[in-house]
Amino acid sequence: MTSQAVLRVGRGWLAAVMFGACLCAQGAIMTKKDGQELPFVLTAAVRTATPPEIDGRLNDACWEEAAVADDFVLFGGRGYATVKTEARVLWDANNLYIGMRCFDANPVLMKTEAVERDGRVCGDDCVEIFLIPPNNSVLARFPASSRYFHLAVNSAGVCWDEIGSEAPDSWNARWTARTSVHDNRWEVELSIPWAELKSKPRHQDIWDVNFNRGFPKRDQAAAEYSGWSITFSGFHDPEYFGKIVFLDRWPGGKKTVDAQIAADIVRKTELEPPLKQAEGVLKSAQEKLRQLAATSEARQVKDAVAATNAQLAQTAGHAQALAKESAASLLTQWEKLRDIFRECQKDAAALLVKADFYGGLTLAQLRGEAPISDFQVFLLPAITNVKRLPHQLPSDALPGPTMTLTACPGEYESASFGIFALQNLNGIKVTASDLTGPAGTVPASALDLRVVKVWYQAGRNVGFQNLKLLTPELLLKDDSLVQIDEKRQINILKMDKDAMRDADVLQPFAVPANTFKQCWLTIQVPADAKAGVYRGTITIAPDAGAAFAQPVELTVLPFTLDEPKIICSIYYRGRLHKGKPVCNSERKTEEQLLAELKDMVAHGVTNPTVYQGLGPDLERYFQLRQEAGMRGGPLLFLGGSNPDNAKNVIALARKYGFTDVYFYGIDERSGDELRAQRAWYDRIHAAGGKVFVAGYKDSYEIMGDVLDLPIFAHRPDVAMGEAYHAMGHLIGSYANPQGGVEEPETYRRNYGLGLWKTGYDCACTYAYQHSFGHSWDDYDHVRYRDHEMAYPTVNGVIPTIQWEGYREGYDDLRYLATLENLANKHQRTPGKTGELARATQLWMRRLDPAVTPLDEIRAGIIERILALREAIAAP
Repeated sequence: MTSQAVLRVGRGWLAAVMFGACLCAQGAIMTKKDGQELPFVLTAAVRTATPPEIDGRLNDACWEEAAVADDFVLFGGRGYATVKTEARVLWDANNLYIGMRCFDANPVLMKTEAVERDGRVCGDDCVEIFLIPPNNSVLARFPASSRYFHLAVNSAGVCWDEIGSEAPDSWNARWTARTSVHDNRWEVELSIPWAELKSKPRHQDIWDVNFNRGFPKRDQAAAEYSGWSITFSGFHDPEYFGKIVFLDRWPGGKKTVDAQIAADIVRKTELEPPLKQAEGVLKSAQEKLRQLAATSEARQVKDAVAATNAQLAQTAGHAQALAKESAASLLTQWEKLRDIFRECQKDAAALLVKADFYGGLTLAQLRGEAPISDFQVFLLPAITNVKRLPHQLPSDALPGPTMTLTACPGEYESASFGIFALQNLNGIKVTASDLTGPAGTVPASALDLRVVKVWYQAGRNVGFQNLKLLTPELLLKDDSLVQIDEKRQINILKMDKDAMRDADVLQPFAVPANTFKQCWLTIQVPADAKAGVYRGTITIAPDAGAAFAQPVELTVLPFTLDEPKIICSIYYRGRLHKGKPVCNSERKTEEQLLAELKDMVAHGVTNPTVYQGLGPDLERYFQLRQEAGMRGGPLLFLGGSNPDNAKNVIALARKYGFTDVYFYGIDERSGDELRAQRAWYDRIHAAGGKVFVAGYKDSYEIMGDVLDLPIFAHRPDVAMGEAYHAMGHLIGSYANPQGGVEEPETYRRNYGLGLWKTGYDCACTYAYQHSFGHSWDDYDHVRYRDHEMAYPTVNGVIPTIQWEGYREGYDDLRYLATLENLANKHQRTPGKTGELARATQLWMRRLDPAVTPLDEIRAGIIERILALREAIAAP
């Protein structure tokens, strides 16, 4: 595509949008635009002596002096928008001025439902503007992910503003917007005072910025949501915003951004930051090593000092050369230079890790009086959102020397440890002994050992962001099943995506020098294990050098866990499929289906949804559920919505012990679309069924009398839960977050005690698996990352750290249910037992899982269960 207005840079052309075309074969994802030479899109704001009149018409003479940012692209990089949009920016001493022209063949059909400020402007025909002034005092008060200003205006001139996506009450600025509607377009002008932004640019200052347009669906025309800079996770994707340079005047009196200015922007934003970061890291390592060297005779410490000094000198040399680099060279060589400087960052990080490692040595080791091992083992919290990456030492290591776990008979409990290698370690074998004690033996076969695989993922949440994020996620037996190429930033699978199969036991693996590798232990306590302390070891043995025996201690508690009242569910899309096994979320052989159902039971999910349709396979599906250990409870059915079949489904469900049968409505509907379903709800009820569905908060006003189990997204609304309970209904939670986000602690809290605290009845996030592209490729869908709590293989599943967090949340609920049942049973018992029971009830009421660490709550529950049991047993 060709821009109507362009910014000249040297001999090339920089359109106001400057990415060169790069289309992915799968999904035709654009990551660049035609003619792009730089790593970002660039436009300019020139200072104006005569500001525009803010009347919604771009007919002021000053707008003719502005650069044009155009060629908008559909979000997700799905191609150029068919509806044309242009953006222009000017500035003066008092204000930032933005003018946008939105072409539209039928402006009479525009949607303008929002009529009040901060209404649902972004659902209308609208423009959205994103600004990130550097070092802004307003933005600094908000989380890093929300540090940008967001303004929106619909075609009727109704405004919206907020910080990030924090909601309109986060920022209520005084700025002006006016619109005008023409035969083939609508236009908008904005005037934003610098005083409201708490930032005022100077000549050649650089801000991050994006301009976006919402074009809702109308008649036969499809909706288009597009932006000047390509974003992937919706519009709120600041890592992909473009850049704007503020100029007092056009260089040489011509409407151009010359090569020198463009090169300076590349230098400041792309090349200087990695060098400065490397320098800072190296200076930190140098200072730590200098202090150690003052008392150390160890050769390794002295070598590290020398390596750090040499790396600092090299980094300084790079910085000096960069300052002298010509504009022409920078504009053609920036990618090569950026790769070199990123290697400097990586080398600096490795030296800092080494310095931290030496800082943990004993005085005897520093003096050369005791040997320094080739590796060190760190004990780690397991269920945490802290990401353990190869080039970082853990800052939250647990005190040793013993790895301790506490669990009840029949419970699964996880622990974690990591290996830091000072030298290359190959062929590492990690094995577990039996755990023994006076009460008996927990066999080594009950100790499941895995490595935590760090691989590249495309985003931080469930939206596709086209990022290359090193992310710890998979729990593998065969570490070589997935390899990474850090230079190319890609994942390399050992076998075809539809033939993935993990090993049965943990295979030998390697840890390169100066890197860190996390391992995972899950103990399945035998159901008949006696209370007591069991001890053993985990042996870590490289193929060369000394092995290390890590002591392990398991305390088995003298009680079993009750089941929680909360329905522990998850959206599960698997359906029986006859034929060759494949690795996706829908088509399952009997072997795959049974393995996944067993995996869900082992993680506390005993009522997953059922997508299997009515027919011969449905009965076999129910049989496999029972074989996996699922018994009774409600059936959450998504296998068909025809009310005429409801009685048949209910009859079959009753045969297999289900209590209530919930049929799924049309999900995520509101307003009239929701009202239109009432007749269907009535027919389901008449057939003896109930209704559940994911929906929005207006569902209570519209269908609260007949909706038996709404599943609400995001943070639970306590008042909404109380309202549905007053109707005699249940309420559930999903998308808090959706499945597949690599944050085990978040799942533990939000689908465990956090859900209990809000009074909700059902944990049911979406989904156990959803292959938007292929489950084993996070980069093959233009809108979503695959939602994977456990990755499918041809004969089973590979668990993830987030899935372990989901299980720990279920176990928190079981511990709490055990305490609650015990306290309620004895709340009226005379004497100390009753007093303790009532004190326990108060303690539970005051629990706040949003504030108190979850492990601390678990320990408090165990302490009170044991105290109550002792009081009950006392004569």
